[in-house]
Amino acid sequence: MKASIGRCLFVLFIFIFFNLRGYDSDNKLTQIYPSYHPVMSDTSSYKLSIWGNSFNSPQFILSGHGQNIVQDTVTVVNQNLAIADFSIPSTLPLGVYKLIVYDGVMDTLYSCITFYKNVSGDGVFYTYTVAQLSQDVQGVWVGDGDNDSLMEVFVSGKDNTIHMYEWSDSSWVEQTVGSSGGYMIKVTVGDGNNDGLLEVYGVSDDDSVYQFAYNGTSWEKTVIGSGTGFMKSVAVGDGNCDGFPEVYAAGADSNVYMFSFDGTNWNTTTIGKISGTIHALAINDGTNDGKLEVYASAFDGGIYQFSWNGSSWAMDTLLQVPGVYIYGVWVGDGDNDTLLEVYGAVSNGDVYQIEWNGSSWDTTRLGTLPDQALAVKLGDGDNDGLNEVYVACDDGNIYRFEFDGSNWTSSIVGSGSSYMHNLALGDGDNDGFIEVYGANYDDRLYMFRFESIQPDIASDSILLPRSGWIPGGNYHIRAVVGNYGGGNANNVYVFVSVIDTVANSEIFRDTILLDSLPAKLDTTVVFEPCYYTPGSVYRTIVYVNYPDTNPANDTTSILSATKDAVVLFVEDANGYGAPNHPDSTWLIPLTNLLGENRVAYFGPTSSYTDNGPDIEEMRNVDLVIWNCYDYYVDPQLTSLDTSNIKTIIDEGKRVWLIGQDIIYSLLGKKGIKGRLYENPKALNNFLGTHFGLSSYYEDYYYGYDMKIQGINEASSPVLNVSSDFYYDGKLYPDELTPDTTMSYPILIDPDSNYTIGIIRKDSMSAFWAADGRGVDYSSGSDWESLIEKMLNLLGISTTGKSEEKEVAFQCARNLTPYISFSYNGKFTSNVFVYDIIGRLILKKTVYPGMNVVLNRLPQGVYLLAIPELGIKQRFVVVR
Repeated sequence: MKASIGRCLFVLFIFIFFNLRGYDSDNKLTQIYPSYHPVMSDTSSYKLSIWGNSFNSPQFILSGHGQNIVQDTVTVVNQNLAIADFSIPSTLPLGVYKLIVYDGVMDTLYSCITFYKNVSGDGVFYTYTVAQLSQDVQGVWVGDGDNDSLMEVFVSGKDNTIHMYEWSDSSWVEQTVGSSGGYMIKVTVGDGNNDGLLEVYGVSDDDSVYQFAYNGTSWEKTVIGSGTGFMKSVAVGDGNCDGFPEVYAAGADSNVYMFSFDGTNWNTTTIGKISGTIHALAINDGTNDGKLEVYASAFDGGIYQFSWNGSSWAMDTLLQVPGVYIYGVWVGDGDNDTLLEVYGAVSNGDVYQIEWNGSSWDTTRLGTLPDQALAVKLGDGDNDGLNEVYVACDDGNIYRFEFDGSNWTSSIVGSGSSYMHNLALGDGDNDGFIEVYGANYDDRLYMFRFESIQPDIASDSILLPRSGWIPGGNYHIRAVVGNYGGGNANNVYVFVSVIDTVANSEIFRDTILLDSLPAKLDTTVVFEPCYYTPGSVYRTIVYVNYPDTNPANDTTSILSATKDAVVLFVEDANGYGAPNHPDSTWLIPLTNLLGENRVAYFGPTSSYTDNGPDIEEMRNVDLVIWNCYDYYVDPQLTSLDTSNIKTIIDEGKRVWLIGQDIIYSLLGKKGIKGRLYENPKALNNFLGTHFGLSSYYEDYYYGYDMKIQGINEASSPVLNVSSDFYYDGKLYPDELTPDTTMSYPILIDPDSNYTIGIIRKDSMSAFWAADGRGVDYSSGSDWESLIEKMLNLLGISTTGKSEEKEVAFQCARNLTPYISFSYNGKFTSNVFVYDIIGRLILKKTVYPGMNVVLNRLPQGVYLLAIPELGIKQRFVVVR
């Protein structure tokens, strides 16, 4: 009890003394480590290393938010280093605190410590965009640059400016700090001029080092010095252990400069020189000897330590890796063993820990990133009470390395859409949690916040193009992305990549940013169009890299093989559908007439609610043949289907609709038989407006057999039709009355002379209300001839169907053990055979006039290619 009372009286005495006298302290405090500590569920111990000047019997107090915490114990290591232990209560208000010392004189280190909330349990980093700048962001720092006892985020970049972002209630507020005569490369915050207040420092490729001091209303800019080449890094600390902080900067001229303020002028000292451009600086006690040192990483593959021995600077090489750049260096306790280590980020993706063992430096590789490691920082970014190592990478990600006592493991924190230049850790929005901030080449400043509620961002499915054989052409790739977890997600990047598996090359890449994706919802994303050249096999990959609970569902992909198709045959096959799919009654004659590469197939749909092909797929052919088997009560054609059909006809594409009994459901008569005179056009039904149907007589015949016959330009012999529907249902043809101003008969029932098929006079569309079930569809049959006439009427040529160019290859479905064809090219060439996923199966050299026999192939789908002649041909082997 006496000790507690004494401590309270001591605090009271100091604050009365400070406030009443307005004491102007001598410089006593320069730097601390660590500058953050979690507030735990119980009282926790906080061991704080404090560097300063002439420590004798110091007394330390943490002050802020109406709280004053006096040290429990203090150990003076040397005149420049004291280690104090504090008891941090679980009720301590979160936020920024200052450190006060009384040791003959009093001094205050403002806004130097952040107390944050400890987060336990699983969680995930959420991505937020703090700002979008006009040019790429180069540097980022979290600190109290305007001395208002709140943290801000400072960024520098190619717009030559340092910006300050301060969180205000619900948004980030930007303030311009100042600018330079060139790119502002890096930024930091510290008391470089020893006036007891924090300033913002920046370095520029105009070779200068800048100080920006806030006077309460505006920022005052001072050029404190320069080098002989553009500056790339800046740090503030007591690197020479004289009890006063200095500003250190380095860059392209390979020098490390110290800028010290004497109260009137800035003085420049070169403390060392190496052989390469210096990219990063850090100041801390990397040798754990109680003295601060300056550390530099360079483009000559080295990490260097500069230490002051009282009379001169000594340089030591910690790491030397030939043939690489070392972009980043930092000092801290990344493995949580209470000792400080040096960390380096290397251009080959390696991340190193370099630890002093008392006589030499031990090097450990934490891991290797997939691209250049551009910056490294340490901190408790996930707020679990332990430090982690964070690395910015050229692949756009920030990576986190954690040590479990035996091994290092890495994970992705978050990403931008381009290179991640730099990063910083701190409570930039003053919410009581440490965040990770990323400076990206995409002009954005990102914040990555760890939260215990975890979303599950999934690349669910690809809607367009579809898998399998498709018409070649342009497709706006569409995919479904969902958040199936329990937390909302912000700034979700969705990526697409299209690979030509035959050429083994990427042909397309695009990115979409979703500002938000609420929990338990999904959305459809639409990318820019990609041209799928006919005659190849493409893998379309849609993926997200948002860190979540289930990385396994982050990627989805499909394989699409493209045809130079002029006809798309669609089967809406539910209800009274054909017994087999694809429907041989149609597909075999179409293939015989046009060649397999000119016919694409879609279907069958499985439910009356399923949509047919996407409108973009229909746009990539000249004619859509839509064979629709009615679903009896509900329309097989969805509202989207009818809209798409109308649209492509309006756009100049042609549609042949075989609507087996669709009038029954489309116009909703539900069993009312008889001639109906309502004009479908008056009902705004697409059968009237786009196919020229005036009226109809529904289900004029019930039976299993009937006859059909083409008339006018499609004149044909009488064809016998027999029901082979899946449900063994009867045939229900409808009589059609064409709008004579728009269409005319093309197919009849010769027994009744009823019209059952019409075609528009401009040949843009045709509608059949009956199907050729059970006909002879062999090559050269009357049925094939009727289809050919219809194709010709609808503008589709059936001449030149083989399309072999310089190779005779008629092997669409092969029933023999070998694949053979005659090569009629003019020059010696190579033949390649690939399987459906693009793997090379065999290669054969061929000569003009050669009869080519390929090795026995297993059952499957293959692609034959002769690249010299631009030939690609699909074939199927059936066993």
